[in-house]
Amino acid sequence: MENKRRFPRVLKAESLSLTVTSAAHLVNQGERLYCESVDISAAGLQVVLDRFIPADSRVEIWMVLLENRRTYHLHGRITWLEGREIDGKERFNAGIQLLPVTDSDFDAWLALFTED
Repeated sequence: MENKRRFPRVLKAESLSLTVTSAAHLVNQGERLYCESVDISAAGLQVVLDRFIPADSRVEIWMVLLENRRTYHLHGRITWLEGREIDGKERFNAGIQLLPVTDSDFDAWLALFTED
């Protein structure tokens, strides 16, 4: 399988909250979900969810990076979702593409990956 990523991933398990702002079905829009990241990059993140969120759903994200003690307010789109059983419970790994939305911390997030 070819790796199509433009940005390198950093393995990072951080807690975050995610709110679905737009979805086709099966999700209560506005409901806040708490989850954990698997990896992060300048363009997106992978998270583990307790529930199904359809691909192409729009999400609002609040993520605290403990290493720099900063909270990032981001927006994204679920690009893929893969179900699996973890510790006897159904979980979903999801890929989130970050979107450059006005009034978000997208530029500050990008700076994390370009600073030397």
